[in-house]
Amino acid sequence: MPIQSSVRHWSAFAGLTGVLVAAVSGCGGGGGGTPAPGGGGARDACLANTPTGHARWTVLIYMDAANNLQPFSLQNVSQLASVGSDANVNIVLQWKQTSASEIKNRNGSVTPSFIGTRRYFLRQHNQTDVTSIAIPNGTDGAPALAADRLADPATNNSSHQADMGDYRTLADFVQWGTRTYPADHIAVVIWDHGSGWQPVYRAVNALNSSSSRPRAVAQDDNTNNEIETQQLPLGFLGASQKVDVLIFDASLEQMTEVAYQMRNSARVMIGSEDSPPGAGYPYDKWITGLKASGKNPCDLGNTIIQTFVSNYTTQTDVTQSILDLSKMQNVATNLDLLGQSLYVHRIDQATVIANARKNDSPEYAVAENYAGYRDIATFAANVRDTTNQASLKQAATNLVTALTDSTNGAIIEAAHGSSQAGSQGLSIYIPSPAEGYDSRYDTDPNYGPLALAQAAPNWVQFLKDQTQ
Repeated sequence: MPIQSSVRHWSAFAGLTGVLVAAVSGCGGGGGGTPAPGGGGARDACLANTPTGHARWTVLIYMDAANNLQPFSLQNVSQLASVGSDANVNIVLQWKQTSASEIKNRNGSVTPSFIGTRRYFLRQHNQTDVTSIAIPNGTDGAPALAADRLADPATNNSSHQADMGDYRTLADFVQWGTRTYPADHIAVVIWDHGSGWQPVYRAVNALNSSSSRPRAVAQDDNTNNEIETQQLPLGFLGASQKVDVLIFDASLEQMTEVAYQMRNSARVMIGSEDSPPGAGYPYDKWITGLKASGKNPCDLGNTIIQTFVSNYTTQTDVTQSILDLSKMQNVATNLDLLGQSLYVHRIDQATVIANARKNDSPEYAVAENYAGYRDIATFAANVRDTTNQASLKQAATNLVTALTDSTNGAIIEAAHGSSQAGSQGLSIYIPSPAEGYDSRYDTDPNYGPLALAQAAPNWVQFLKDQTQ
């Protein structure tokens, strides 16, 4: 493979390896086994939409491969072409590649199969085509996809390419895709680097400090631009119908900060608390599952997380979950109440709080400068189980319930590798005092303007004033 398999969807660094254990929890709360199809019971997020007479699903894939993940885009597109669209499933792709000289965080050789931004309606292809799509040829690229190619999107930058790091480009794709390919259900995949609410970590050719801003997903090395968490909902405005499933094939996006920001933009959100392998989702497997079943958003989500964890049997640190975004307001409300109680008890319960944060609360991508990304359900459960303060115990219990309740919790299903015990499906920013909550985050364009920071100011106050 042109880039080593250790590349993740944040940058080119090696991850842990080992034996994978899929720990699927009915709604984020312990226990193993396989989730029931269409998990989540009768919750509204899992209900199928009324048939429209169109295809059952349209899957819109926003593939920003103008970076060092480019070789994996060839692999994923070849997987998609091996299954292709049918009467029930429309597979629609917007795919950008850029020149090797522009790609940062380079690890290995990168040969683009084209330069620019293209759109495709992917049909099923024979094995010869599938093999050729996966090979970087450095010419006009993907000749096997010539019959699938649609009109290119409009350009919006000086290099005459669509800037995939601009939320307006995402909005144009979602608006066009939902209008052109209506269906009973809509899924949108955002494929690229991700970093939760913080900047994507750039080890090579980082943007200088004067132009650096906190950005979260869709890194476009051609334009040095990315879509910020605050901007993500703008990418879904104007859709012809509401998006049912938002899928992040990117690192670290399954965060409370991101999910709350997107609470009104989709019904269900799927992604990873940690950094998935560079190869990302096995698209041929989950699209095949979608064709065979795909009755509702949760059925699709279960297919994705099951095929993902079973695809990486030697990766112990993989994580995946399905979130019910309609429950995120309740999560924010209870997070604010927990923050208020933590602040009150920040001194007398300092050791309890510090141990809850450090002990058995998984932390993600620490070596890559993402200090403080931890599983929120496990943190709250640790507080609940160790504090002797009744009010704090109750606040922590209420948040755990808001996250993991089998019918009303935000976490519908979660799965993880053996080294990620305690990954219940949703992370949050909980830096220790040593890691430091920086007060500069309170001002635009940093942490303060996030919708979650506005909805849970007591949580932010607690983060600032922890004592250990």
